[in-house]
Amino acid sequence: MGALTHINAKTARYIKFGAGGVWEVLCLTEGTLRLGFYEVSHEAGLSGDKQAIKQAFASTTKQGPAADYARQVLAFYDPSPDVLWFTFADGHLWWCQASPEVEYLGSSPAIYPNGSRLRRTVNGWSNRSLQGKPLRILDLNGELSKTGAYRGTICDLKPHLLAYLLRKINDEALPELVDAQEAMADLLHAVRSMIPMLHWKDFELLVELIFSHSGWQRVSVVGDGLKTTDIELVLPITGERAMVQVKSQTTQAQLDEYIAAFRRWEIERLFYVYHTVAEPFSLDVENARVTLIGPEKLSSMVLRAGLVDWLMQKVG
Repeated sequence: MGALTHINAKTARYIKFGAGGVWEVLCLTEGTLRLGFYEVSHEAGLSGDKQAIKQAFASTTKQGPAADYARQVLAFYDPSPDVLWFTFADGHLWWCQASPEVEYLGSSPAIYPNGSRLRRTVNGWSNRSLQGKPLRILDLNGELSKTGAYRGTICDLKPHLLAYLLRKINDEALPELVDAQEAMADLLHAVRSMIPMLHWKDFELLVELIFSHSGWQRVSVVGDGLKTTDIELVLPITGERAMVQVKSQTTQAQLDEYIAAFRRWEIERLFYVYHTVAEPFSLDVENARVTLIGPEKLSSMVLRAGLVDWLMQKVG
């Protein structure tokens, strides 16, 4: 079967694999959905006889829970191809489409500890979008991820969360999100254009403000005349020390000089910050202690530090 290009569904259905997720590894590995409810016969499930299913729980539970158990069993037997199944495991959301057939295993938990019945997936379980983006729980809408706390076995997702889940799987963005991303790109472009307008002293101050917003503390005066550094910093939480060399304009030769000087200092890191370069150059990637911060990265840092207003006032 070829690669999927788009997923459609009218219902998204959450399933928990056994008490405490005991069947998670088995189901995700072999590509199945498994269900317990050993009290219910296969015939009752196939016929969709809700009353008979409820009756199967009559001796062990109250009427309300029995009705809910019957709902879950019938949901498992639902053969509709318009159902998207999902679960949570290993820090990710996993999804699949299920084949309509239900395979009955048996009514004895002792003999069949991995469920009384199962359904097979069409293409296996996946924890990624169609374009390969990991569906990490931490990156998902909190209302969706809290479905994993459902105390039962199977439940349907609310319609607005179904739409959200399908967008995540199909790598589709909300129009409002697209507008925001475009506005963000325009703002970053404007920030990048404004930074070279700063006086060199204001540029050094901007860099110091960025690092202070990131938790670093200055321990030397900006532009104090030291030959190889403009700012000396310390990160209080770890005690790490760093030099920050601030250059409005720079060249490859100048960068090489500062890296050579840095090697003689007993400092853990060097941040080399600039906004304009006379010629294209690249940093030696083998020197992991040196971080180059050019106009693109610098613009993003200004934005994250909330310094756009400060920048606008300085250049305005």
